[in-house]
Amino acid sequence: MTIVDSVFSIFTAPVPNIRKRAEVMENSLKQFFLTPFNLLPIPDDAPDEIPRFLAGSPFGHSQFVATKNSFALMTRYDEQFSANWSQCASYLADRIAVLEQSVREIGAKVSYLGLVARIFWPDAFPSTTLRRSFLNTESDFYDVSIRFTELVDEEAFLNYTLSSVRSYPHAQSGLPNTGIECLVDLNTRYAVNMGQQPKLTTDELLQLIDTFVLTKLPTLLGGDVE
Repeated sequence: MTIVDSVFSIFTAPVPNIRKRAEVMENSLKQFFLTPFNLLPIPDDAPDEIPRFLAGSPFGHSQFVATKNSFALMTRYDEQFSANWSQCASYLADRIAVLEQSVREIGAKVSYLGLVARIFWPDAFPSTTLRRSFLNTESDFYDVSIRFTELVDEEAFLNYTLSSVRSYPHAQSGLPNTGIECLVDLNTRYAVNMGQQPKLTTDELLQLIDTFVLTKLPTLLGGDVE
């Protein structure tokens, strides 16, 4: 199993003049990201989802991106981390705690949280594995992609997509030739959709992802975490 990358996001109500809050966030996040942040020349009345400022980590593994209504930690894992989800989760937890504190310091009103991770599971016959596990058919599909959504504690969506993938001799992906890609997305948007304030904490979010990666995914794919 290879942990490829992840995105942790804090979604908030729009923060007016967010670029003016960059210095506050620099002071909070300077232990993990290069300063000064890169402030983008975007007017405050531009669409909320357009990035206002961003910063990279010293070794280039992570990037922090701030929009008017979200704050994201994007990470791509190298070979020292990618084979060990627990190590990736620890890396995330340290940075998420500081990011949450920084968002509170600028007075942003948090709406909901989300964590997306992309995982590669080696498999010599990925389409066959997915077909036999989830589809009641003997059709010989070249590729298979299946999406699931679960509701967690009447509060969060657990979305995951399992897809057969393959690389070709000329491709430089750094991954085995064939396998199954899992894109898992856990977020507390369900509570917001129902007019409720999410209660799920980031620690609980990480615990749920831990359970999915270390227990549920191997069960779904019929193998052990390697």
